[in-house]
Amino acid sequence: MAAAGSPRPPGSTTPTSGAVTRTTPPATSAALAVLRSPVTWILFLAGFFDGISDNWVHALVLWAAAYVVARDVARRARGIAPPTATVMFSGSGPRRPGLLALVAAAAVTYAVVAGSFDRYTWPITAAVVLPGVLVLAVAWPGPLWHRPVPARPRTLGTALWATVFVAAGLWELTALLMQPTLQGGSYSHPTISYLMDTVLSHQVGRSVTLLVWIALGAFLLTRITDSGADPVDGEEGER
Repeated sequence: MAAAGSPRPPGSTTPTSGAVTRTTPPATSAALAVLRSPVTWILFLAGFFDGISDNWVHALVLWAAAYVVARDVARRARGIAPPTATVMFSGSGPRRPGLLALVAAAAVTYAVVAGSFDRYTWPITAAVVLPGVLVLAVAWPGPLWHRPVPARPRTLGTALWATVFVAAGLWELTALLMQPTLQGGSYSHPTISYLMDTVLSHQVGRSVTLLVWIALGAFLLTRITDSGADPVDGEEGER
């Protein structure tokens, strides 16, 4: 007889008031969690459409990201704890003016140098992929800063933002399919990448775009919280 309070093996039955309740096997729970993960689907579909547009390098990167996200979702669904995060700062982020000035100078230097590389070449690809992978590897386990978990967004707000993103995705897909070919842009039905061609055709535009990319990444890094923690009391549904 099993000791009281001992965990039951996955898939075992638990008697409750004469009834038998069967738990979902871990593999099934993990598969369902992956299928319900919107980020996994977004990355997979983005890679698919990049691939059929003859952008296979981008497609492989997106599919690799989809695999990593799906693997993490499956591990969490099976109750496997994620790696322990290394908290580097307290509060919402580093506040020392000297450190911020150094980081800002490094970001500007990087954007100017990387922006000088021609588009669709290996140097600019490496200049974007390598720092992106490094930051992703550092931030993946969890928050780098001690900060309270914000309240969960209201259902209405979530639905409205989801509508905006779905509409943008459908517009992009429609513009792609209405082009003369999947490999060539169209002035009559421009995709987002086609609209960015003018901006990215010269060094200033590329450097400014890289600075915006860095700023967005820094903003997201300071917003990472522990996914297992509870929201701040008294703020549920206020956003």
